Amino acid sequence: MIELASKYDCIGEYLAKVKKDKATLFYSEMNNLIQRLSPEKPLPPSAYKFENWWGNDQKSHTQSRSWLSVGWKTDMSRSELGKFIVFVRATANTRRNSYE
Repeated sequence: MIELASKYDCIGEYLAKVKKDKATLFYSEMNNLIQRLSPEKPLPPSAYKFENWWGNDQKSHTQSRSWLSVGWKTDMSRSELGKFIVFVRATANTRRNSYE
């Protein structure tokens, strides 16, 4: 089991168990995951309004560490902001660039 340091790490923990190369998570699903650890704090309003919140850059978006650290990245071209986010497996090159 992955040790959770952030309330968003539960998203990464969920993705780490996914066997396919693509996972679609609805906001309600992510809120359910988060609220198990932090009942009073679901996804912030900015996650519903701004694509940048879902950026694959752990330096300026610490929440992205939860999915980048387990080998996933967001694909906003296939996501619908405010409804669902599509995560895809990152290639080794993509992961390396995300951590630089």
